Amino acid sequence: MKKILNMISIPLPLMLVSVLGSIAFKADYNLVPLKTPALIFSAIVVGLIVYQIKTGSISYFLAVVGGYLIAGTVAILTYEPVAIIFLKYAVHGSFFALFLMAAVPPIIGLPPFTYQFSNDDYSEAVRKTRSYKVINLILNYIWAGLFLCVFFLQFVPVPSNMMLIKLLVSYAIMFGIGFPLNKIIPPFLSDKIDNGPMTFSSASEMFELMPMGLNKEAAKGVNAEIQFMLSGSENIEGYMTIADSKASFTYGKSDNPTCTVTAPSDLWLGISTGDIDGKKAYLNGQYKMEGDSAILLEFGKLFGNDKSSMDSQRKQDSSDSQQGSSTENSSANTSVFGSMNPGQIKNILVIDGGFRGERFSKSTMMARAFCHGAIEEGAEVNYVYLKDREIKPCRGCFQCWTKTPGDCIIKDDVASLLPELRKADLICYVSPLFSFGMTGLLKNFIDRCIPNSLPYLTTLNGTTSHPCRYKEESKEQGMIVFSSAGFPDIKNNFDALTLNFEQFAKHRPGLKILAEFLLPGAESITQPINAARRKHVIDAVVEAGRSAVRNGSVSEDAMEQVSRIDGDKTEFVETANDFWESMDGKVSFYSRVPEVPADDRFEL
Repeated sequence: MKKILNMISIPLPLMLVSVLGSIAFKADYNLVPLKTPALIFSAIVVGLIVYQIKTGSISYFLAVVGGYLIAGTVAILTYEPVAIIFLKYAVHGSFFALFLMAAVPPIIGLPPFTYQFSNDDYSEAVRKTRSYKVINLILNYIWAGLFLCVFFLQFVPVPSNMMLIKLLVSYAIMFGIGFPLNKIIPPFLSDKIDNGPMTFSSASEMFELMPMGLNKEAAKGVNAEIQFMLSGSENIEGYMTIADSKASFTYGKSDNPTCTVTAPSDLWLGISTGDIDGKKAYLNGQYKMEGDSAILLEFGKLFGNDKSSMDSQRKQDSSDSQQGSSTENSSANTSVFGSMNPGQIKNILVIDGGFRGERFSKSTMMARAFCHGAIEEGAEVNYVYLKDREIKPCRGCFQCWTKTPGDCIIKDDVASLLPELRKADLICYVSPLFSFGMTGLLKNFIDRCIPNSLPYLTTLNGTTSHPCRYKEESKEQGMIVFSSAGFPDIKNNFDALTLNFEQFAKHRPGLKILAEFLLPGAESITQPINAARRKHVIDAVVEAGRSAVRNGSVSEDAMEQVSRIDGDKTEFVETANDFWESMDGKVSFYSRVPEVPADDRFEL
């Protein structure tokens, strides 16, 4: 009922003034028959004004045009000269009153009349924004201009039988131009007006305002739905959609969210306003993220307020960062990499010297992804986890060269693996970086491989070495190294490890290093926020596996994809330090570090 009466109060006073003017024209401005309709019309207006005063929202339209009608009625009842002027120029006066209604309030510090039409469509949070106020002010003055135009139009002389048509043209100008502009201007200007740093009093207010602050340039090409599951002081289940350089927040569940954030509402509000460090909160287990949450890194750029991002934002332009990281983290000397004939690699032996296994090892993650690609091309893979085998250290007794040639006197699982080394077309060594080298487990195994060599000395390409004991071991073989480390740099970290394997190749006829996949910053790659980087790594090594079997070689670009870390190194170091600080004397490593996602483990 209230809404209906408020809607009626807008056009009704203007219509009543127009009808009263028409009656006066037909009565040749005889005031006697005009008193009754004037009183009735004024009574209707007074009734609406009293009702709106009681409901606390009197409209400018009703107050101005209604007041103009009441003043005219008083003149009709009391003072004929003024009444005649009022009746002859009733429509003129009403349009001029509308012009004053639009032009005067903002000048004297009152809200524009347009607020009364837009306030009901927007929340209090939106009404506080600068863009809302500026857009309303622009619309207000557009309407003021329209009212002034139709006011002057009333002075255009027309035949009496065309008066109604002139009135209809006046309405057509106002509503035919004004209403469409009401629809067109707000969305057109909303993203062009800088709202400045946004402040939020609640999480629901934050979600409502964030789409208004979307940076459309930064949002180009972004297509994501972020599901939020907030609880506590506010229970909010909804998702932010970013697509086609537009953003919107919808309450409910997304059918296919890019990522899901589960958090206390007060915590997420604090993270969004910058009052709480989002990285530390996540590392301390205060909220959870699932899926590809890398999009959250870009929130500061997307919504124009650096403080609204869950991180402190990257400190360099992304293109500069990529160039710097790809140069600094370029894989080892590319001149050491060789190639084999297309289709030559049929049997692959993987010697995994790590301890974490599929769930936590990033070196293993890469090696299994590589094998997945190789199997797709028809290769057979024998994957050996040394942690599951009995591998004792070499005693340096040389019994395998003297008393039992070719056989180690130590009885463990090494004896069954040595023939596999000789049979393989490609050997993959897998080891996380331990003290700038390979794991002790892998080193033990490699030390125990000397039964495959003869004790005699020979020269190979200017290097003194031991000849192979078995004919098949001197065949052409490929070798690939997979290693990972927490450091963000390749240089000065992986050097000793790669040099070890490069020396193996120099001392073994036919052994060629096809690739070295060195993964820096590995401890953080399983974090949901680094899902995009992890995908680049996985895709690169899967394709490398296909290429090794199909073409007999691995592209340098694949190695670069693995070694690249985009972003600022200082930021990376700060995040790593926060991660370790979150566990200092509190919890175990495995309780906080995310596992390698099941989809990235690859069944072999």
